[in-house]
Amino acid sequence: MKFKSCDKMQKAIEQILESHHLLETFRSTEEFYVKISNEPYMPLTIEKNGNQVVVAHYYTQNGDLMPDPDVEFEIYQGVWLPVAIQHSTGKYVRTMEGEGEKRILFLDDYDDLHEFSDFWAGNLLDQGFTKGKVERVE
Repeated sequence: MKFKSCDKMQKAIEQILESHHLLETFRSTEEFYVKISNEPYMPLTIEKNGNQVVVAHYYTQNGDLMPDPDVEFEIYQGVWLPVAIQHSTGKYVRTMEGEGEKRILFLDDYDDLHEFSDFWAGNLLDQGFTKGKVERVE
């Protein structure tokens, strides 16, 4: 089965990282974290753990970090697959289970998250995160 990738989000994140001279580090390491601020928008965080990439906005409410949203992608055969999303309401949606070609896809959720990721990717670029300020890199 060929999975529909989130190439718009992948390209947007790579463009943002490249503009901050961080793309090569992101690609060459297993563990990566960056927080980019760009007023008046919430800071953008990009995190990589092995083949997992998390793209998120967070805000603080009553001392807790709240996702708005937090989207998880898996890098599989060079493409980004939309795996899960968590909203500030606490709603968590997982779009697939399993590994490799042996996965169960929750097709409606997968398509919805893919569409949302394409939309959000455009917003991140339109909002100017390529010119934002890098607050923290790990």
